[in-house]
Amino acid sequence: MPTVAPPDPGDPAALGPYRLTGRLGEAAYTAVSPSGERVVVKRFAAAARPDPARLEALRRAAVVGAALVVGSGPDYVATEHVDGPSLEEDVAAAGPRSGPALHRLAIATMTTIAALHRAGLRAGHVRPDRIVLGPDGPRLLCDGSAAPNPPLWRSPEEAAGDPVGPPADVFGWAATVVYAASGRAPFAEEERLAHGAANLDPLDGDLRQLVADCLAAEPGARPPAEEVLLRLIGHSGALDTLIPAGGETTSPAGAGVREAPTRPSGPRSGETPASRAGRSWLTLAAAGTAIALVCGGAAYALTPRQARQTAAVTTAETGTTPVTAASPGATPGLTLHENPSDPVVLTSYHATADGQVELAYARLPQGGFEVVGGDTALAEVSPGGRWLAVLNSLHMAESERQAIVFTDRRTGERFSVAGLGTPYLSQGAQWSRDGTRLLLTVYDYGKGADKAYPAGFLVADPATRRARFVQTANSEDVQAYLALPESSRAVGYFRWTPDGTGVVSAYTTPEGVFGTRVWDLSGRPLRSMHWTGSPVGGGDVFSPSGRLFATTGCERRHALCLWDAATGERAGTIPAEKGGGLLGWYDEEHVIVSERVGEDRVRAVVTDLEGRKGRVLAEVRKVPGKPIQLSFTPR
Repeated sequence: MPTVAPPDPGDPAALGPYRLTGRLGEAAYTAVSPSGERVVVKRFAAAARPDPARLEALRRAAVVGAALVVGSGPDYVATEHVDGPSLEEDVAAAGPRSGPALHRLAIATMTTIAALHRAGLRAGHVRPDRIVLGPDGPRLLCDGSAAPNPPLWRSPEEAAGDPVGPPADVFGWAATVVYAASGRAPFAEEERLAHGAANLDPLDGDLRQLVADCLAAEPGARPPAEEVLLRLIGHSGALDTLIPAGGETTSPAGAGVREAPTRPSGPRSGETPASRAGRSWLTLAAAGTAIALVCGGAAYALTPRQARQTAAVTTAETGTTPVTAASPGATPGLTLHENPSDPVVLTSYHATADGQVELAYARLPQGGFEVVGGDTALAEVSPGGRWLAVLNSLHMAESERQAIVFTDRRTGERFSVAGLGTPYLSQGAQWSRDGTRLLLTVYDYGKGADKAYPAGFLVADPATRRARFVQTANSEDVQAYLALPESSRAVGYFRWTPDGTGVVSAYTTPEGVFGTRVWDLSGRPLRSMHWTGSPVGGGDVFSPSGRLFATTGCERRHALCLWDAATGERAGTIPAEKGGGLLGWYDEEHVIVSERVGEDRVRAVVTDLEGRKGRVLAEVRKVPGKPIQLSFTPR
């Protein structure tokens, strides 16, 4: 951030509910919100005032990597305060960037631009003074301003007075990369007018060619943002296959709790910072997809080395009239079959309207749904509806740390809580039943995607704005886990116990099959049930009363097994179809399972504990091969 000066005598004391505390520049101020949060408030002249609809779209999209819009008025916009210098200030003070640092900056900023474009938005002002180097990575300032860019940072179409669209953001990104590498804009005005040639020194190799393509004079000749991102990563065609993206270690026996570290202690053997940065996070995300397919209820797993058998089921009529989600938050790709008497409600999901791109949606308090991110965003609404948590699973493209963006739906306030850094990846978010804490499963990819292992769990508390990492695997555990055949390595998500005092997870027994282990919140194992199979489900694995819990890998056929949580005794078996999955519990006598309909449709179906299907709760259109993301929350 620029140097903060005291407000001028002629400045207002406040703009709307925001009390001004300092001046950042012309018509830009530091301020304090009614809840005490630091914000930045920018005042606009009439000609530059943001379009209210575009501003609201920016606020609702809450794209990770962009400074969040927290409020607005007739002539001002308030955004979150990001501590750190602008890219322009950083280059002026420390000099140009090169190597991995330049590449990380390029990926981080383009990831944000691509996410904006996927949400149907554009940044409008991509240049060095609009990128703030915050503590959790670069942030692009998007306040919806209608003001033109300075002459040296205008795209050819903007300079000519022609309509400006997403290709102008791509042009601005390329010009910014040149500035970061050289300390100057790629064009002098006379060069542009005379020749249209950019000075791309000192860029070289693939990055130079990519930047040159993005600086093409004709908007249609520039690659779209997602293609740029793919070329930066070096894996063309991989983006649409993805889902979601320190201190000294301690033993898991009661002493494994610590604040979320930036990275594990010390470099790994033979690893340099450059090699860490160069490791393909796409491979890691692809491995995360496989975990999501197993853990998120996308399929009933079988016990290793056992024969498959598909059980017959009886299909019943839904008995309800389909209701398509409507505005506000109209959601192409979703059909709801909700009933006011349902004990649960759909609160978040992924769907596609065009069969090519999936978006993440979350339910609005007043009804309907809103887009909260692209197909790499994971969204969960807390029981009671107060909190919305959005996790970007592509964090490795934009910063060393994963961040969780929380929205308090009572006040509208948004803020982020820092999670873990590379090589950790947090997945499988689940709220505690009282709606106060978010649980995430942490995998360590430091040894490579083929040697990833569950390192522990993360508990994020939006009230205190802190995240706590609890390690459950020590070095001996890791060695034993990686020595197993891949088919015998237990993968899964940690899930809350009903009272919120512990968590459960899958583990591999000495016999090479899967069981259920209960942990307290310090990482101490309390109980192991080697006979049950793996806990399974996209949401809560426990029934509403807490009496039963569900597992898979417990039968020779595709099936879901139910167990008495107190005694560990078998309480029932639900036969299932291949490709189906457990999404959660409907009530004490019914579960919600996923059912594929053709290549691109998935239904959420109420099923009794004998496997008889009942009502369809929802149907979504999916991109084939994507993990199923459907979250139901008790009313």
